[in-house]
Amino acid sequence: MDFLSEFVTANGVKLHVRRVRADGPMMLMIHGLTDNGACWARVAAQFTPEYDIVAVDVRAHGLSEAPPSGYSTRDIANDVIGITEALDLGSATFIGHSMGADAAAEVARLRPDLVRQLVLEDPPWSDDWVLSQPDSREQMRQGWLSSLMADQPRGFDQLMESGRQRIPHWDEAELAPWAQSKLEVRPQALDYIVASRAAWQLTVQNLRCRTLLVVGETQLGGGVSTSMADEARGLCPNLEVFQVEGAGHCIHRDQFERYLVGLRRFLEET
Repeated sequence: MDFLSEFVTANGVKLHVRRVRADGPMMLMIHGLTDNGACWARVAAQFTPEYDIVAVDVRAHGLSEAPPSGYSTRDIANDVIGITEALDLGSATFIGHSMGADAAAEVARLRPDLVRQLVLEDPPWSDDWVLSQPDSREQMRQGWLSSLMADQPRGFDQLMESGRQRIPHWDEAELAPWAQSKLEVRPQALDYIVASRAAWQLTVQNLRCRTLLVVGETQLGGGVSTSMADEARGLCPNLEVFQVEGAGHCIHRDQFERYLVGLRRFLEET
């Protein structure tokens, strides 16, 4: 999938977006922490020319600028709102993975007029997060930072080989954008880990659009448990849950075909 590149300034930050232009309705994709918009390429290829697709590089990721501060979910959501307005996208289907799901849900809460329907792939929900101590979050950030600093000097080819060994079940087409994203992400991105975050239930109960919550298996690394999914469904009558067997946290890369089945079914029911 070859994306077209565009730059948009929103909230004083120069942000990069990747586009696949078409005459169909808008689809906006938001990646997870340390990934970038190109990590959606394989999914995007399945929905063009059916949709006009925009894949965002969140601040400090991909080719977007990395300001010294502003890495909360609200900051990222406001960037996405700014991109949507600057490009005059109107109402779109939002798809987000992990951090991107967090941001997409926040956009839907803040600006329901911009989100026609919402797909949340294993959002980083945690009942303990709001109560966690700042030092424990900082310890987590330092762990991610150490891993990032170890990976980046290795270069693209070594990261590709490492990916083949660590995640052999991923299609080869997933590995190149994954490896490149690790080379492009800046340390400021990890401030998302220590930023304040509202309880996920507060966001979910305020969603007004049709929402698909895509979850994996917690024993394989998925973050959203069955009980959390059930609670989300009770809080939001517009929310459907789709569990993908054999997937962990990176559902669309772990079980691509199964993920597509649920996603297509949800979109075709619109």
